[in-house]
Amino acid sequence: MIVSDCCSSDGTQEFIRQQHLQLVYGGTCRADALNSGAAVARGEVLLFLHADSLLPMGFTTLIRRALAHGNVVGGAFEFEFSGRPHAYWWVEQRLRSVVFCNRIRYRWTHNFYGDQCIFVRRNVFHRVGGFPMLPLTEDIAFCQRIKRLGRLAILQPPARTSPRRFLDRGVIRQFVEDLTLLGFASIGIQPRQRWSKYNGWNRRGGVNRSSPSAVCLAPPAPDVPPHHSVDATGRVDVVGRTSTAPSEM
Repeated sequence: MIVSDCCSSDGTQEFIRQQHLQLVYGGTCRADALNSGAAVARGEVLLFLHADSLLPMGFTTLIRRALAHGNVVGGAFEFEFSGRPHAYWWVEQRLRSVVFCNRIRYRWTHNFYGDQCIFVRRNVFHRVGGFPMLPLTEDIAFCQRIKRLGRLAILQPPARTSPRRFLDRGVIRQFVEDLTLLGFASIGIQPRQRWSKYNGWNRRGGVNRSSPSAVCLAPPAPDVPPHHSVDATGRVDVVGRTSTAPSEM
């Protein structure tokens, strides 16, 4: 595992060293941290995992099967919120509605959120220049680039991510704000003032927490041609990021 830290002050770096994991630090934003982690990863396939998200069991096998198809350049997992045992029933229903709407959106556009655990062939990642250096929506912009080079797969079972921003700020309010930013990103507009306001909301709401957040998967395989599957016996490298920036929309 490779953990990329955005100047956190919560003891993350010391914890990572105690776990004997590779640490990269000094990223100025989420995109910078993800790119820095990918730069030191040795795998032929990169998987970016946010710290508040959980991958399903057997995810390496699922990804290798998807990439066995030569025209698939990357993809992501289905989206789902993790458990919230203390949520009121109406909050639960609203969260389910968010999941339903999000699934329709990314199945149509193939623009994935980062907490869906985006994966991509290493050569494709470098061809598009990695994640664009944006304060927010770098995941959407990244998917818009890589899908021009081939198919993107959507894998089951889903990755599960924390609903804490929706619970802290209110499900409807958070969803509307996310849709607004998504709309700007989809047409190529960069509303930097609104990004700053969004980050401020998350900080005041207690959402801004330093946490590992990216993953790189699959072994060095120089003998494997581009757009072919990686040897299933290969090692898995994980790249994680810690950040003082808010988590994914």
